[in-house]
Amino acid sequence: MPRVKKNLKKSRLGSEQSYTSSETPTEEQILLTEALEETVQTIHSGDQLHNETVEETTHSESYENSEQEQSSSRRKKARIAWEVDVMSEEGTMRKKKMKTIEVWSLPSDERIIVPLDEYDVPICDAAALLTGILAELAQLTSSFPINYTDWRHVPDQYKEDIFSKTIMPKFHFQDEEKVKEWIFKNIVKKWKDFKSKLWDEFYDPSLSRDELISNCPTGIHRDQWSSFVIYRLSEKSMEMCRKNAASRKCQTIPHTSGSKSFARRRAEMEIELGRKVGRSEVWLDTHKKKDGTYVNEAAKNISEKVVREMGQNSYSRSQLVSHDDALGKVFGKEHPGRVRGMGFGPSPSNVFKSSTSRVNTTLDPPLMMVK
Repeated sequence: MPRVKKNLKKSRLGSEQSYTSSETPTEEQILLTEALEETVQTIHSGDQLHNETVEETTHSESYENSEQEQSSSRRKKARIAWEVDVMSEEGTMRKKKMKTIEVWSLPSDERIIVPLDEYDVPICDAAALLTGILAELAQLTSSFPINYTDWRHVPDQYKEDIFSKTIMPKFHFQDEEKVKEWIFKNIVKKWKDFKSKLWDEFYDPSLSRDELISNCPTGIHRDQWSSFVIYRLSEKSMEMCRKNAASRKCQTIPHTSGSKSFARRRAEMEIELGRKVGRSEVWLDTHKKKDGTYVNEAAKNISEKVVREMGQNSYSRSQLVSHDDALGKVFGKEHPGRVRGMGFGPSPSNVFKSSTSRVNTTLDPPLMMVK
């Protein structure tokens, strides 16, 4: 059940202004930038309900931390300057350290290069910078209204405008269409989390429906807030909250990657080790504490089984990511929509299909014909 707030407070959220695209900033684009900057500044002061959740993971460890620790962590992240590659229109490259808020003041003829891994997931510091921007965009209620109960009901034009007019002028991707799917998966998760935290902040069971509606947060249109409150008070919504709470209690093995995506950690490990790294190794690495011990007894037991499986089989390139790798044998069949040890984004259909195709391309032509 949502926490009860003794003192309800107004929260400054995204502006309701719209915008258009242009090579030189228009008045509407300036308004959007100001709204986003205001959002970040409010986050820094601790008054904004900001979602700096784990980016690509299904195992959240937020339930282990106090609200004060989470708030401190979010403020710290907002101050981090990430080292990224910036490319000009002429193709000139330069390295630059940037904070999230500085993205909006990037010259119009420059874009931040975001490298992708083999599964089209952003990696390196640029991925962290991009994720911070997506967290801000997910809270712009002018682009993603909170009164929609399902992401699929949000007009496609709203989504396309954010991608083409806000994200693309600031970031460069090797394959725009492939990364687009990951970007919207990321935004929708943050949008849902933002709505949950918003309700958690403003809900008070001692207030009537009309009283809750009248306590509209600053920056949110009253019509949106009214519809949002009515839906959250419905039996359907409350039942869903109960099921989600029960599901979270089943998540007994938190990871230690924090806000760093598994894709970023895997890329770091490959640089450190000088070779390709499988998902089993990533899972083992992200379930240990700094002192090398496992997060809990359950994680230790599973890790020992994974290590045994890795030792019993020759750890070949074809077993880095497959149904029959060590992690797959220990956990069994994957759940729809995600792959253990791969983090947020990759799904069984594209991970195992792409890993099979990569193995096939390494075989001799006759062997490929036999397969």
